[in-house]
Amino acid sequence: MKPIVKKYIYSTLSIFAAAVLSILFFFMMYKIDSVAKVINTIKNLLMPFIYGGVIAYLLTPLCNVVERRLLKAFNNALTDEIKAAKWARRCSIAVAFAAAALVLGLFFKMVVPHVIDSVIAIGKALPVWIMQIAGKVEEFLLANPQINETLLEAYNSAYESLGTFLDKENILQNLQSAATRLSSGISVIISLFKNVFIGLIAAIYMLATRRQFKAQGKKIIYGVFSPVLANEITEEFRFAHKTFLSFISGKIIDSAIIGVLAFIILNVMKMPYAVLLSVIIGVTNVIPFLGPFIGAVPCAFIVLMVSPLQCVYFVIFIFLLQQFDGNILGPKILGDSTGISSFWVLFSILLFGGLWGFVGMIIAVPLFAVIYDIVAKVINYRLKKKDLSTETSDYLKLEKVEYGNLINHK
Repeated sequence: MKPIVKKYIYSTLSIFAAAVLSILFFFMMYKIDSVAKVINTIKNLLMPFIYGGVIAYLLTPLCNVVERRLLKAFNNALTDEIKAAKWARRCSIAVAFAAAALVLGLFFKMVVPHVIDSVIAIGKALPVWIMQIAGKVEEFLLANPQINETLLEAYNSAYESLGTFLDKENILQNLQSAATRLSSGISVIISLFKNVFIGLIAAIYMLATRRQFKAQGKKIIYGVFSPVLANEITEEFRFAHKTFLSFISGKIIDSAIIGVLAFIILNVMKMPYAVLLSVIIGVTNVIPFLGPFIGAVPCAFIVLMVSPLQCVYFVIFIFLLQQFDGNILGPKILGDSTGISSFWVLFSILLFGGLWGFVGMIIAVPLFAVIYDIVAKVINYRLKKKDLSTETSDYLKLEKVEYGNLINHK
């Protein structure tokens, strides 16, 4: 085929593909609600496999370590290498699940009962706290008549709204609505347990065939793309895997250490509800940057209800603990696993947290680090094709580019 004919064919196909993509885009925008429903339906159907994928991904490092050690033992015991590899893989999966079950079991046995006791104690003390707050608010309102009048108007408005809610014509409808929400909540809990159970089964199969999945993925990439581009894609997947695994595993270890350290020091300080406070501190510490503040607010409020002076000590302790975590413990465990600045950390947490809630906050930093790396590689590739510098410092005083040269401000 002549080059000029090939050029016209490629141009025609490109125009056709652009037209099809444009039509699809406008159709999706016009039918955005229907598209969202379809996506949500697919997500709900795949949720067990999502849970299974997360479980398998977190257990993969432990499986790999155990499998390598067991493989040597089985190779010595069995003459068939294929059988030895199968038994090593099966036993490694069993050991990984047993270790995870042991950790969770110890957590539920040693921590959860104390947390429940703390919550029950807070529930019993809550009426006393409310009476104390009400007394202080009453004293404040008596000393400030203008604020008292404003709040009285708001109270009257709320009372009228409550009267409307309890009206004979509306009460049945409201009760039906409440019953619907309750049944929906129960359905969500049942669905969650079902998805987790199926996810555990799916995780076993994923761990057993993880190397086959990896090989099939490479086969698809090298079959679809050119060798050069396929090499870049597989390298990016390796970077994403390393970033996610090092960040998430490191953050879990870091948060566990912070939770245990908080429990020890809070007991020494004789803080109320030490177990509950340390659990909240440890769990919220998984969220980078904003986690310490998210966890400190409810904890400080709980301590404030018991003793304002202890609340001051608690806030000082949290500040010192987070300084230790951010400047000493965190860098030691995590290192520079993401390579992005503090601004992009905050940006990614707010963005993905707004999109996906708590889970989005946890995966925000490694996910944005991967996106940042992809964009940086594409930009650097385009700059190299134009024979321009890829160093950011060379563009600080850039005014314009002439004949491939960077012209700076004088």
